[in-house]
Amino acid sequence: MPLTKLQFRPGINRDLTSYTNEGGWRDCDKVRFRLGYPEKIGGWEKYSSSTYLGSARSLHNWVALDGANYLGVGTNLKYYIEEGQSFNDITPIRSTTSLGEVTFAATNGSSIVTVTDANNGSNQGDFVTFRDAQGLGGNITAPLLNKEHQITGVVDSNSYQITVSATANSSDTGAGGDGVGTVTSAGTAVASTGIGTASKAAIGTGLGLVSFLNPSGTGIGTFTISGASTGSDTTTAVVQTSSSGTGTSAEFTVVASSGDYTVTATSLGSGYAVGDTILIEGQNIGGVKETNDLTLTITGLQGSSAGEASHTGEAQTATSGSGSGAAFTVGTDGEGGYSVLITTVGSGYAVGDTVTIAGSGIGGSSPANDLVLTVVRLSGSSADTTAELYNDVDQSATSGSGSGAKFTVIADGSGNYTVAVTTIGSGYAINDTVTIAGTSLNGTSPANDIVLTVTGLTSVTYSNVTQSATSGSGSGASFDITRNGSGAYIVDSVVLIGLGYAINDTITIPGASLGGTTPANNCTITVASLSHPTIADYQLNVGLDTTVGGVGWGAGLWGGVTNAALSTTAAEAIDNSETDIDITSATGIVAGDTILIDQELILVGGVSTNTLTGCTRAQSGTVAAAHVSGSVVLLAVGNEEADNDFFGWGIAASGGLTTEVELRTYSQDNFGEDLIINPRNAGLFIGTEPLVQAHGP
Repeated sequence: MPLTKLQFRPGINRDLTSYTNEGGWRDCDKVRFRLGYPEKIGGWEKYSSSTYLGSARSLHNWVALDGANYLGVGTNLKYYIEEGQSFNDITPIRSTTSLGEVTFAATNGSSIVTVTDANNGSNQGDFVTFRDAQGLGGNITAPLLNKEHQITGVVDSNSYQITVSATANSSDTGAGGDGVGTVTSAGTAVASTGIGTASKAAIGTGLGLVSFLNPSGTGIGTFTISGASTGSDTTTAVVQTSSSGTGTSAEFTVVASSGDYTVTATSLGSGYAVGDTILIEGQNIGGVKETNDLTLTITGLQGSSAGEASHTGEAQTATSGSGSGAAFTVGTDGEGGYSVLITTVGSGYAVGDTVTIAGSGIGGSSPANDLVLTVVRLSGSSADTTAELYNDVDQSATSGSGSGAKFTVIADGSGNYTVAVTTIGSGYAINDTVTIAGTSLNGTSPANDIVLTVTGLTSVTYSNVTQSATSGSGSGASFDITRNGSGAYIVDSVVLIGLGYAINDTITIPGASLGGTTPANNCTITVASLSHPTIADYQLNVGLDTTVGGVGWGAGLWGGVTNAALSTTAAEAIDNSETDIDITSATGIVAGDTILIDQELILVGGVSTNTLTGCTRAQSGTVAAAHVSGSVVLLAVGNEEADNDFFGWGIAASGGLTTEVELRTYSQDNFGEDLIINPRNAGLFIGTEPLVQAHGP
């Protein structure tokens, strides 16, 4: 039979069946076609001789603007950036401790070091890097501690263990460095005398701002007199005969003497105007009509002033309220006008009260020239009716010897002041009063004065000061120290904790470093507790390398089969109601345990040699059934190792399950040159050029 050449078409075709794809290839494994002929695919080629920790779970490749070709490699232990076949560890840092939080403890003869850090959140296998730690005093030196470690065991939520490359000896009793923790301070500071804080006196009950009407009404105030009298007589309750205007109801007392008249208005009336004339006929005032007529010409209305003068020390003659003690300087301008200056504020006044100063005391008569004041604001109030700002206002007086203080004052337009110290001055003492004159604030003094009481003197803070001596062997500590206005020192903070200190060590800060002299103003600091210099950088928690599982009734194989559960056999045939069950060996089974025979769970009531007594059948929803002799009996609940127990539906299985460590998976991408990493349940981290350390979340 002659040979026939077989010619196969190149490529794989699975669209056709094996019969219809005659002369073609339908399936292959690790085969490629080249030049129409199949050949095996070559093996794997090693990409890089560099290694990394863990099993890779996620890869992401991108190219930066400068052409750098990056590959992000997320493993169950770390995260790397591959560039040029080198793997760079940029695993994100999840937390960094502060000074004083981390301590070490070693055991003589062991290479295991216990690390204490409250609520550190670490799991076994996590990585931590220490810095600034000191040696423990023996074989465990600083270089052995200050590097990256993998946590070999977790003691509790506050401590874990690492293994170092040396064995501790009896001298390794340190904690990683002894710095200054809490302190007390003593010493006599140079007391400051500048104003630190001051309280403003509350608004008082004296007069602060008053208003008045000038004139105060349309009654008669001042007037001129014309007419000739006869005889000597005094006539009271004289009323006008007529008026050139519309005013009415004025009454007068008229005194005739030596041909002249003297007239006093006793009732001022109303409706008058300046320039009005009033006629009083002569027969009404002891004379005859026309010959002895009296004519008054009104020159000022009710509440106008008389004459031109300054009247000092004037007191009120009446008030609508209960205030008293106020005094005034009243000016009359010769044209009926008044000016008023409050010289003594008095007390007991209220806003809205009226205060009357009799006209007879200020160059006129009463009531015609009475001055009626209305209380608008009380003493200590601002006179401003709009908001005003006053900068660098000086004091006008003080009860002490201080000087040089300056203030910023804000008047809110409603009578209230706000005061801030802008220049502290010197020479002040606690409880000194400082007065800012109202005349500096668009008001008058004392009515609108501000009175401040010094409640605190300025404190001066000195930063990062260092010791000049110590009673121990410590060094390197520095402090922020404040000297207050009472001559006391306050240690605000320990800036650098230093090394080698012990509790009750004293540290001397020279007075010359604190604005005083040495030794008179030295500050003595006593170490009350220690702090520790170690800083720990915790990397992102590691993840599992593989999935984990557990066994249980329905959580593992059907029936919850486990090879580690205690096992024996039935020593008799068992019907579906029997409660005393003979088994080959009852060793390891006690009352309250649960056994499994075939598919039935049975609760053990008691044990007598190899007989399980008082059993309760058909537990956890199973069905009582007959079982042949020799049936396998498994201890479902009650095994020496709880992980070997069975678990029912809805009950969490153990058997190797973990709820704390997850399979480490990643989502990663790049936004331009920035790498974005999202480890599962671990936050979002960003790595930026240059890719040294990812940060976040």
